[in-house]
Amino acid sequence: LSIIVCVMRIIRPQHPSYSFTIPKLLNSCPNMVRAGDKGDGGWWLCDASTTTTTTQKNNCVVYSFGIRDNFSFDHFMGDRGCQVHGFDPSPAGLASQQNYEKHANAHYHSYGLGSVDKTYGPNQVPFRWPGLGYLAEGNTLPWELKRLPTIMAENQNTALTVLKVDVEGAEWDVMKD
Repeated sequence: LSIIVCVMRIIRPQHPSYSFTIPKLLNSCPNMVRAGDKGDGGWWLCDASTTTTTTQKNNCVVYSFGIRDNFSFDHFMGDRGCQVHGFDPSPAGLASQQNYEKHANAHYHSYGLGSVDKTYGPNQVPFRWPGLGYLAEGNTLPWELKRLPTIMAENQNTALTVLKVDVEGAEWDVMKD
């Protein structure tokens, strides 16, 4: 994996302009590029070469976990020739599938990322962060979650160019994979 984007979400300050301040505060990536919207759907990338059209020649593969209804990051990467796989088992994510797949390089999967291969029933939350119990009310359908190695094998991917993880606290449980 050359880039893991989830760090930006985990360490964000409680300020509406975090997406503009984080790169300046970290000052660790001289070639930062904003991929997607300026708001919640976009992400910062350290390596500008990831956003060039030459990535298509390099078999660029992006996994984007937690897309809900804002997938500007995914379409940004698809515009640059990457094959983008979006994953979201939530009702809001499922409702956006048709719009997500309007992009030729975007592939929607109705399951999500987890620390075990398991299906969680309605009103069960597979997260362990305190304060995230509110998500149980939104989980009205079974959520199928799979480990990263399982997902990569099913999609016949041996490497990823970008891994974006925004799954409301479950990032911590999947870090070992």
